Amino acid sequence: SGFTVLEVLITATILGIAVISSTWSASATVQSKSVMSDDSPLAPMLAREIHELARALPKEPAGTTGATNGSTLDGIDALVNASFSPPIRADGTEHSTLSDWTQQIDLDVYDLDDLATPSGDDPALGIPEGAAQIYRLSVTILEGNETVDTYQWWVAP
Repeated sequence: SGFTVLEVLITATILGIAVISSTWSASATVQSKSVMSDDSPLAPMLAREIHELARALPKEPAGTTGATNGSTLDGIDALVNASFSPPIRADGTEHSTLSDWTQQIDLDVYDLDDLATPSGDDPALGIPEGAAQIYRLSVTILEGNETVDTYQWWVAP
C-alpha cells in the first residue's frame, strides 16, 4: 500500500511539464502584452507638461481661447479648445523634434457638488471668486492622427 518508484517518476514528470508549460505561457503573455501596448513615457510626459502649464497660468481670463502656440498663453482661458503641434513644454516652448505629435486640450467647469457633469458655464469666462466650482483639464495626445491616450486633472481656480 504505497506508490511505486515508477508511479512517482511519472507523476513528477507530468507535474514538471505542467509547471514549465504554465511558466512559458505566462512569459509569452507578458511579452505579447509588452509588444502590443504603447508603454512609451512620451504621451504621459506631454500631457503632464500641459497640466503643469495650466497650474502656472493666471486664472483670470485674458480674452483668448484656442491657443495654437506657446506665445499666446496669457491666461487659463487660452487652453479652451487649444491644440499644439508640435507639442509644447510647461514653459510654452515647442518640442520641435516631435512634429508628428499633438496635444489637444479641453477645459470644462464643474460644480464641486456634482463632479460627474460639466456645469455648462463657459470656461473662457473664468470662475468667479468664491464660486464652488473647479476646472477639469483634459489633454488628448495624438501621434499622427491616432489618439494615444487622454489624461484628465482637476485644476483649482
